[in-house]
Amino acid sequence: MNRAPAPRRARDNARSPRHRRRDALTARERRFVAEYVVDLNATQAAIRSGYSRRTAGSIGSENLQKPDIASAIATVLEARAVRTGITQDRVLDELAILAFSDVTHYRVSDAGDVTLAANAPREAMRALQSIKRRIVTRGRGTRAEREVVVEIRLWDKPGPLKLAGQHVGLFTEKVEHSGTLVLEDAVMASRQPSEADGA
Repeated sequence: MNRAPAPRRARDNARSPRHRRRDALTARERRFVAEYVVDLNATQAAIRSGYSRRTAGSIGSENLQKPDIASAIATVLEARAVRTGITQDRVLDELAILAFSDVTHYRVSDAGDVTLAANAPREAMRALQSIKRRIVTRGRGTRAEREVVVEIRLWDKPGPLKLAGQHVGLFTEKVEHSGTLVLEDAVMASRQPSEADGA
């Protein structure tokens, strides 16, 4: 007795594009995530990921608006912040040292030594880039006097600090792309579980 052939099994849903995991990133999208966290420039990240220079700006912006990509970027940034210890509080503390530094925070002795004044915060020395001393002779002959002239230069760190702040989500570039808010939401969402655990 002949049996009717068994019906063919449906293809594995995992092989069908319609049933693929929607949160899975393509190889190029993963490359984009890796490149974006280098300098937080979506356009350059798109170019380095292999997208056309002509469309890199729009593609970079579109990628940042994709929840899967934004979530992946947030995860990388969070892991980096933990690993390096660069937090928003540390960046703000350093910005405050630079922003509120004042020449009255420093005293210069006759010997050219620079110390903190009584009213200076103890971190004020971190605002100094360099201290230069030179000897100046005033007068001639037996009336000649030597004087120590001290030049104090403060650090110019807004640029590096802004970049560090961008890496922890403190600053965002709203002109270069329009996907910033999606990325910010993903960063905040990734922080909620850890904050809840510590509560």
